[in-house]
Amino acid sequence: MIRETATDYPATNQEPPDAYYQFAKDVLEERRQATAAARLLWQQNIRFLGGDQWLAHDGKEFVGPSGPSYQKFPVRNMLLPYARVVMAKLTKNRPVVRCMPGSMDNRDLQAAKLGDDIIHAKWVGLDVSQRLREVVSWVITTGNAWLMPYWNKDTGVIKPLTAQVDVPELGPDGTPAVDETGEIKMRLIDVPLNENGEPVQNGPTYDMNAKPAYVDEGDIALRVLGPHEVFPNVEARTEADIDSVVMVELVSVATVHRRWPFTRGKVDFDDDATGGFADLRMNFTPSPLSMSPSDEGMMPSLVSNPFGHGSERLRSQQVMVVYYYERPSPTWPKGRYWATCNGELLEGPADLPNNGLWPVVFLIKDWEVAGQLLGDSVMSAAIGPQRDYNRENKVIQEYENLFLNPKWTNPMGSGIQSTEMTTQPGEVIQHPPGLKPEMADIKPLPAQVYTEREAIKREMETIVGVHRASAGEAPSGIRSGRALLTLQEADDSDLGPVTERIEMAYSKVAMSWLRMMQLHYTTDRMLHFSGTNRSYRVRSFKGADLSTVAQVEPVIGSAFPFSKTAKQGFVIEIAEAIPQLFMDPDTGMPDAERLRRALPVGGEEAVDQSADPDFAEAHREHALLEGWGDPGRNPLYADHHQNDRVHIREHANYMKDANFMDLPEWKRMFMAAHLHAHQLALAIRLGAQLPGAALGAGTTGALPAPVTENFGSEGMPPDQGAALHDTEVRSTATKE
Repeated sequence: MIRETATDYPATNQEPPDAYYQFAKDVLEERRQATAAARLLWQQNIRFLGGDQWLAHDGKEFVGPSGPSYQKFPVRNMLLPYARVVMAKLTKNRPVVRCMPGSMDNRDLQAAKLGDDIIHAKWVGLDVSQRLREVVSWVITTGNAWLMPYWNKDTGVIKPLTAQVDVPELGPDGTPAVDETGEIKMRLIDVPLNENGEPVQNGPTYDMNAKPAYVDEGDIALRVLGPHEVFPNVEARTEADIDSVVMVELVSVATVHRRWPFTRGKVDFDDDATGGFADLRMNFTPSPLSMSPSDEGMMPSLVSNPFGHGSERLRSQQVMVVYYYERPSPTWPKGRYWATCNGELLEGPADLPNNGLWPVVFLIKDWEVAGQLLGDSVMSAAIGPQRDYNRENKVIQEYENLFLNPKWTNPMGSGIQSTEMTTQPGEVIQHPPGLKPEMADIKPLPAQVYTEREAIKREMETIVGVHRASAGEAPSGIRSGRALLTLQEADDSDLGPVTERIEMAYSKVAMSWLRMMQLHYTTDRMLHFSGTNRSYRVRSFKGADLSTVAQVEPVIGSAFPFSKTAKQGFVIEIAEAIPQLFMDPDTGMPDAERLRRALPVGGEEAVDQSADPDFAEAHREHALLEGWGDPGRNPLYADHHQNDRVHIREHANYMKDANFMDLPEWKRMFMAAHLHAHQLALAIRLGAQLPGAALGAGTTGALPAPVTENFGSEGMPPDQGAALHDTEVRSTATKE
């Protein structure tokens, strides 16, 4: 919360650096105290997932149990399989988003299509799938995670700083050249710029031999933050209520010096450098209670904290960087931002980055807690049953150890020492008459103990919503594969709310990316992306090309963990019940391409390459036409080896696309002529007369007489090259 006092809140951007540091730190402490109880719960959940399940908090720290050496504290971690199943389900399908144009104008449609292609390409380029796994890790354990899209100024892609300027074109005599009208001819040249972005000059002229400054090219990026790193104002109940955010980053002193070189000699580690926030990253030291039972007793397990274990030595060298973000307001139309560390001002105070872009982070949570901004995790409710399950196992294991190493009753006065009785086979024990030692009669554990353990396990499955069907194990009485898939689908439906939140958050992130590109992509950027059937495309664009994208919307349900096997079975049933849905309307024959596209098959791109080369060839022709630069020659021609039906269908669909409508007229004429050539070829092959309306643009003559010889539905005439060669097709094209 902003406290409107001159001493607390820096009212101007000209306050002493320490004022911004103290204010941000005070606000951070206030918000941190408000989440103290939640942070203890998050720490507990993370430790339990890592195997430290005999912990209790004594008011100061987490401690483990103590007792005699014979006591065992076994851990049967049922939370880890749950976490793995949920991770697999929530990352099974990538969320799909689509860009909405500002209007139905062709330019706006092109901008929306470009935005779709960029977001698709950035999923791979920025390794968003890894970021999604990080999000799910935090959501599983703490119930909350934050996504932060930002402009990365540290990509490692370095380029010389230059700018294009207009200079007079000089003639042979060294004087400015003029055109027919007497105007001085101008030309664009790249001139070197200095660190301030100013052209380097040698007197009144540009110094073309000067060495330019080098800068990082920069690009969009995505960061995942845990709930312990982001602190919104405490009164916020929804994301719309957030008016300021404080973020914390623990980094080494060396990292601060590298990012902000002016801090050398100013920022160093001291006792207050981390402000008591050394636990923020939850880099816990491995606990001796992270154990697994073995024949030799309790030994440290290889199961480690999934979020990593920190070194005390490295932790002691870290300092706390505090970032303060404030929402735009009438007083600050572009918001406020600054970064501080150990009393020093690292960045700002200034407007929000990216021209006042707000919000800077987006929240994803497991399930809602009424009246609260932050959510909770299902794992929190499963901690109690996990404790009970371990206690039951403790009783059972201690009993089994007692049963395998039983006690003896040794009469008083026998003179037999306890060390004389061992478990060696064939041992002879000497005893006085009437004073025979006997093995104690150990009663078996009541069956209720084992029944109770199974009941706890079923309760755990009910709480976390992951039953045997999700693990591929058929419940009792289930024999049908369809029934098993139905049960798996029922388990998946529990993840619907968090899946929708991931989709919504990703669409907001994508919109922020596009806004950053508009601002920072001032020069041409190359976009490389792949389509279906191993088609590859390269596009050159600038940020201004995205200015008419109005919004990015999620495709609701795209990330839902549907079973591909179930979808395949459903599509096959539809094809059997309504076969006409998968028929080619031109031939009345089954359309294998349409059915294949409907089936969700893994590795679809690899299947496409070998299964449908005709489809891929047709789309390669589209890319060839788009990049063609000679309006005097058509690069497309219908050859005898091509599948005319596929080419006619794909070319006709392409001509309806917004990309095609934006091409020059001469390219559209080339494609129309090429489509007509395939229609001629198909007519000759089938021995049928095409209607005149199907001839396409630019047709000047009638079709040749139908071929009377029957070549079959898939046959080829002996020679159709003369009618299909590109020289004939070119005759119908005109220059733009």
